[in-house]
Amino acid sequence: MTIDKTAATKQKPESTQKQGEPEETFEPILDLDTLAPKRSTVRIRTEKDREGALYEMRLPEELGIEEDQRFRSELREFGKLMGEDGLTSAQRKRLVTRVDQLCRKVLDAPNEVHEALNDSQRKRLITRFTSALFVEDASALPDLTEARVIGSIMES
Repeated sequence: MTIDKTAATKQKPESTQKQGEPEETFEPILDLDTLAPKRSTVRIRTEKDREGALYEMRLPEELGIEEDQRFRSELREFGKLMGEDGLTSAQRKRLVTRVDQLCRKVLDAPNEVHEALNDSQRKRLITRFTSALFVEDASALPDLTEARVIGSIMES
């Protein structure tokens, strides 16, 4: 079976531009890239590998809607525990468990690499991922962000 390549190409709509008028250009309101995005890498040195190996950080857009919601819920719990004074033994254990679970969701690495990380390193990896997550949220809604800024100026 052969495919007619001319039929498969996108056709530009006929222009309604009158001769002598400047051509209008339209900016897309959202640019979705369905190509495989490039992941950031992290070099992690371990006792076994003093030179270190590169491991990929997952990207926020790789999370499905359910996984995204679950991640954000777990992140809120982590933030709440981090902000508490005088954690109970159970809360401290929950905090350590939560930081490990979140780190495993954002760093694509084998179990032995995750086990070699300390909590401070895990927290830094989570922070890196969430900063990308929130930047993505803000860039996806430029009009809403602009409206909030304008609204806060109008209120003052």
